Amino acid sequence: MPIDKHGVGWWDSAYYNGDYKDATGRGLGLGSYLTTNPKDRSVWFGSRHIQAVLFLYADGHVQPIQEFTNRIILDTIGNRAHGQVVPSY
Repeated sequence: MPIDKHGVGWWDSAYYNGDYKDATGRGLGLGSYLTTNPKDRSVWFGSRHIQAVLFLYADGHVQPIQEFTNRIILDTIGNRAHGQVVPSY
């Protein structure tokens, strides 16, 4: 989220917020990127943490993913349908 968009509509909404389809419709996969740049205006997953984005997993744990993680690994993390084991990252 761009630094100038704090508290502004879908820019500053949680993934689960059904009010804004652009925020709730994002997926993690081959076309996904991560960003820690506060001026980035894309719909990429982002964080204000240095070089990492925090992700909440279905089992309840939170884990940082490095900003430049291989997109194939991001696809494996974000898609359980293919049944692949997530490699170490």
